[in-house]
Amino acid sequence: MSNFDSSRQELLNLVNLAIEGQLDLDDFDKLWPQGLSSSAAAVKIYADVEDGVEHLPAKFFSKGPDWEMWKRSQMYALLCLDRELLKSGKSERSIKLAHDALSKMRIDPDALSETVSRFMESLGED
Repeated sequence: MSNFDSSRQELLNLVNLAIEGQLDLDDFDKLWPQGLSSSAAAVKIYADVEDGVEHLPAKFFSKGPDWEMWKRSQMYALLCLDRELLKSGKSERSIKLAHDALSKMRIDPDALSETVSRFMESLGED
């Protein structure tokens, strides 16, 4: 089992925390699984989570997260894509290919499950 496969649940947990706005950079750095620097899929997920944590929109006066703006952002959509890809159970290679192709599109988080399924089927491998 690859480092990526053995870390899949940890990665999914970090993505979910980032989506929910419950992860700060210090915790992210501490919780990120070691040994994934050679995984192209993990590197992409790392970049998405880091960007999401750094750029969670906040309301100016209340200082809390601006959830409405967050859920309309492309960063939120990318993290939702990462979550669907990790949940797919597909290979690391397939996840990287899907991320490369789908992250370039304007992603509708509500249609991600179907979009990811159709893309993975088109690969015809795992």
